Amino acid sequence: MPREKNQKIKIVRICDLLRNARGIDNALTTAGLISMLADEDIPCDRRTLADNIKVLENYINENDEYDFSICETPTPKGKLYYSENKSGEKHSGFTENDLIELIKGINALSLTEGLPTDKASVLKTRLIDSAPQSSRKKLSEYADDDNDSLLDTVSAQIIIDSINSISVIDRNTADRISNIIIRLADASDREELAKEKSLYRKNTGKGKSLYELDAIRRTISEGKKLSFLYFSLDEKSDRIYHNNGEPIIAQPLHMVQSDDNYYLVCYSDSTETNTKNYRVDRMEEILRINEDISPEAIDVRSREKDYAFGVFRMYSGKEIAVTLSFEDNIIGHIFDKFGEEAHIIRTPDGKCQTTQSIQISPPFWGWLFQFGSAIKILFPDELVGEYKERLNRILNSI
Repeated sequence: MPREKNQKIKIVRICDLLRNARGIDNALTTAGLISMLADEDIPCDRRTLADNIKVLENYINENDEYDFSICETPTPKGKLYYSENKSGEKHSGFTENDLIELIKGINALSLTEGLPTDKASVLKTRLIDSAPQSSRKKLSEYADDDNDSLLDTVSAQIIIDSINSISVIDRNTADRISNIIIRLADASDREELAKEKSLYRKNTGKGKSLYELDAIRRTISEGKKLSFLYFSLDEKSDRIYHNNGEPIIAQPLHMVQSDDNYYLVCYSDSTETNTKNYRVDRMEEILRINEDISPEAIDVRSREKDYAFGVFRMYSGKEIAVTLSFEDNIIGHIFDKFGEEAHIIRTPDGKCQTTQSIQISPPFWGWLFQFGSAIKILFPDELVGEYKERLNRILNSI
């Protein structure tokens, strides 16, 4: 078979064309290169072109006599070929550490399925190609390490347990979030985490989706009103709807978590605290109303109160200063409930005392009664009287 003409200068012309295609913005496709060679009466097929470019990359990129490197970037439609200066150039503007962090970020998106694998590969290759030749080997190692964990196993387990213990999230949503967390953990522990995620869970198929929770959050952020149906459960677990089954129009202020439940704190002019709370998992047909909340509601929301502190605040009870006397074995429970900054003093009789601002509500009494005689109320007197009255009612009911 006769040799095609101009074959001896083919690789030279390929080198010239790539040297002039500086930067990815001027990159050439396989078809483009073949067409340009054909215009010079140099026949070349795709396979020969790829082989010649590989020869040039291996020789020119490692040879300091050349001031440019030949680069290639894969895309869904094929490879792009171009060149970059080896020295004295302005690359992407990122330092080597910047590029490492960007590549690790792409790996993280791939782990969470936030970025398709093929797209991630293209982006990482482009970042590597934008770096000086001396940095590319190191960057390639980070690019290949796409199974690296982003969470230690203990942290992953704690997050998964928390997700599965929140009743407001429906089971499918909890599973989806848990699976994302599992993928962020060390590969050797993922199977075990997957087995343990369902050992303890309060999620059901009746919880809220993340879209519903986000809709509530956005409504609060925008300062708009909210419409929803609200229900309680009877002894047969049947739903009893409040407000005669009609939608409740509320002015939402905050959404807080307590005892594995989420509560929507709303403005109310009929309570001492000017707030009323609704369990989010007992809300249905949640709709945003394009109407601003009242100035009074805005004022209540702007007050610097810790709405999320303590289960006592899940009910709209009166908040008063309460002095408690208790045995040593209750100290830990006091810190658990009121925080480690709670001030405790030792009294001459060997017991301890603390004074806390408490919202008097059913959760407060439930918390108090569980300790029996190991804790008692000293002040105020009217609360001491209510305490005794409640105890007597319990005794008389037995």
